[in-house]
Amino acid sequence: MERFYRHGYEELLMKSIERRPTIHTLFMMNRLINGGGDREFYMALLKKVTERTDIEKEIRDVAQEYIDFQNEDE
Repeated sequence: MERFYRHGYEELLMKSIERRPTIHTLFMMNRLINGGGDREFYMALLKKVTERTDIEKEIRDVAQEYIDFQNEDE
């Protein structure tokens, strides 16, 4: 990931998450947040994932876990 960071990778990842989030793509987005990316945008996208009814509950739960993790220090 580091090799592609800030070279269009983020846009492709966001499109993938908007289309069909997976545990792996959510993990990669969490890494972007940890790396100092556009936190507000990424957190809003995670929130949208938790609200979707067209995806598995497991995926929504993972998104919520990342939201909770990211908000621990606040």
